[in-house]
Amino acid sequence: MRKTSLRWQLLRTLAIPLLMVFAVGSGLAFFFTIKPAILAYDDALGDTAHAVALHVRFSGSRARLELPPEAERLLRWRTNARIYFQVDGLYREFVGGDRNLPPAPFEPQPGEPLYYDGVYEGNLVRVVALAVPHARGRYLIRVAETTTRRDQLELQTYIGVLIPALLLAAAMILLTRNGIARALKPLMQLRNDIAARSHRDLRPVDETRAPLELQAFVHAINDLLERLARATDAQQRFLANAAHQLRTPLAGLQTQLELALKLPVTRELQQALERIHRATERTARLANQLLALARAEPGGYHGDRLQATDLQAVIDEAANQWVRQALDKDIDLGFELAPAPLEAEPFLVRELLANLVDNAIAYTPAGGRVTVRCFSRDGRACLEVEDDGPGIPTEERQKVLERFYRLPGSPGTGSGLGLAIVREIAQAHGATLLIADAAGGRGTLVSVCFPPLGPAAPLRSAR
Repeated sequence: MRKTSLRWQLLRTLAIPLLMVFAVGSGLAFFFTIKPAILAYDDALGDTAHAVALHVRFSGSRARLELPPEAERLLRWRTNARIYFQVDGLYREFVGGDRNLPPAPFEPQPGEPLYYDGVYEGNLVRVVALAVPHARGRYLIRVAETTTRRDQLELQTYIGVLIPALLLAAAMILLTRNGIARALKPLMQLRNDIAARSHRDLRPVDETRAPLELQAFVHAINDLLERLARATDAQQRFLANAAHQLRTPLAGLQTQLELALKLPVTRELQQALERIHRATERTARLANQLLALARAEPGGYHGDRLQATDLQAVIDEAANQWVRQALDKDIDLGFELAPAPLEAEPFLVRELLANLVDNAIAYTPAGGRVTVRCFSRDGRACLEVEDDGPGIPTEERQKVLERFYRLPGSPGTGSGLGLAIVREIAQAHGATLLIADAAGGRGTLVSVCFPPLGPAAPLRSAR
């Protein structure tokens, strides 16, 4: 089925009957306008027949036409038309005028003109036949007029009726279209309001602004949003609780494994313990990432936890941990830091930084370089993490922001949550996230710019 807009459907539903009414009205207007004019022309043609009858004389039963040239000229004169006449005697013999005018379809009644159409000398003509009574019978007079004047009158009348009708119809359709647009404006506003929302905004739609016909529709949307909010909250609580519950036993397991690794054991057991220890570290890292993801998503993020902080201070606090990771892989980790004040939830900012730097170190080969920068630009705190690793193809830069997505052939055992967490945290704070090529076209540059401080750019809340 072909899809059409509601506006077009309403306009078509209203315009088609409206145009039909205008068509019928125009036809009736044309008929009632042209009919009196045609009758007036017929009456004038009948008067001409009577005028010709005044010039017919009889000698016994023999008729003759005594029509002076001046009188004949006056009878034949018409603007944009030609007049013909023919007089037949009591026995229908030709008496005078023009021969062979179209005959009447039937014998007219005495004194009653009979009008009909015909063709004479290749021209369409309107003819009147008049039977004039006489003591010895009746004689017949026919007068014909070419239809040029009538055709011109019909055309002028048609144009005179059609053009105003078309203008009026166009005006009515335009007014109908504008009326439909005004009537649908609340629906369009509702659509725009919903389209402008982020996936985090699950607040109910204001039903009082909707027309009566849309309130049931808006109520259904609000009911869906409420159920979706409850489901999201339940999902986030489960994810946060599960991740939180996993952290404690995993931390204990990791501690016991570290102690076990220090005990004198066989080589085979040592290797097994090391494998278990690495798996435990990855599991603990995944639990921490899931907890961070739960706190960054709708239902987990709280705008009232925003604090004044500085990216430079956050980076300084965690720099030692990243330096140890970089040294273990023989990576040159550099810092280019400048004051970058912002308002944010400190835990989430630390998670954002940790995931960006961990990713850069993990995917940069030994001997490579990773640079962490922070600065303030146009009142916005900005963070950049640049590496000279394999880079991210342009067509994959949106996909790597999805959960559990990893580039084909990626080294290591990552979970594919790092950049997804970065995106969620950036969106929660109203920050912009950009993935680009590093300087020189090799490697990856990830930049995050937070909103400026102050009431001019308030941070988003989860609801």
